[in-house]
Amino acid sequence: MPSMTPRRIAVLSSLLCCVACGQDPIAPPNAIVGRFGGRATELVASADRVRVQFVCGFAVFRQPLVPDAEGHFNLAPVLVQSSHGTTALALKGVATSTQIAFDAVALSSSGEVTTTHHVVQFDQPADYSGLACLAGGNG
Repeated sequence: MPSMTPRRIAVLSSLLCCVACGQDPIAPPNAIVGRFGGRATELVASADRVRVQFVCGFAVFRQPLVPDAEGHFNLAPVLVQSSHGTTALALKGVATSTQIAFDAVALSSSGEVTTTHHVVQFDQPADYSGLACLAGGNG
């Protein structure tokens, strides 16, 4: 077997990295994946993240939506910007194959906690008709 020169090692290493990094993330078997829409809300779940769009903002959770045996899930808080500053936003709810009902729980930098309830349906568009972004909202 011919010896590996440093150049060959570097080329093989970069090739392996490209192949490994180019793979799509693999979702856990019970992860919810798809686009869900509802009144003033859209939730897009993929193998490695969840993006939620509200009327006045959005949040990206860098984790899959993986419900327990009863369909309950919690997404760890992420920091989002609003007109009032930085807010920590977490999601908790219940998912089925056709519907997700969740609470968006926001903790502002001033310590104020607000909770909004949302229901989204699989493969349905979000309905933002008649709604406008009011100052101060991120959902």
